[in-house]
Amino acid sequence: MLRRFAKEAEKKNKEYERKSSMLSATRSSSYRKVKEARPAVRAQPSDRNFSKTVIPKSDQVRNLIYHSIKQNILFRTCSEEELQDLIDCFDKAEFKADTVVIKQGDEGDLFYVVESGELDISMLGSDDGCSPREYNVGVPYMTGSSFGELALMYGSPRAATICTRSDCVLWSLDRNAFKGVTGSHKQKRDNMILDCIRKVSQLSSCE
Repeated sequence: MLRRFAKEAEKKNKEYERKSSMLSATRSSSYRKVKEARPAVRAQPSDRNFSKTVIPKSDQVRNLIYHSIKQNILFRTCSEEELQDLIDCFDKAEFKADTVVIKQGDEGDLFYVVESGELDISMLGSDDGCSPREYNVGVPYMTGSSFGELALMYGSPRAATICTRSDCVLWSLDRNAFKGVTGSHKQKRDNMILDCIRKVSQLSSCE
């Protein structure tokens, strides 16, 4: 039984790492497709001394954040417990209309989920060698939308400018919390696998 459990746990851990690698490759590929050239993406080390801070929020808000991040590719490898720990860390941020939340080219470490309001997306570009100007792209972000995934994984410049169309309430997660929570859960999985392997080895030695 222990041998089978250890093999299954190890298999799940390898699958988790495989999906994480695929996610990194997918995000890096999408990032390179941005029209304007930007500095190279560089990975940031996780904080080994991370201590989770729980930000109070209503069940309604927790449910909103859960359903928003659950369908986001960045969080698809997370367990239910991991998702709840991440939701604990989201912090509330309020913005008045016509406020720039993130600006293209700036460094950032926050991922956002929209509770209320609308936000426009724009990118800097130019036509026929003319002076660069901002163009609106995509559809506005609304309740349940999320943006800023790259900030959680890399210390990279923002790919676009996000500006509030109306007064907005957002919930943000910083890179330190994301790395800290996901890193601690990975360590738990690794420790579980090692513990199972030790028990299997001890049983084998007794046979």
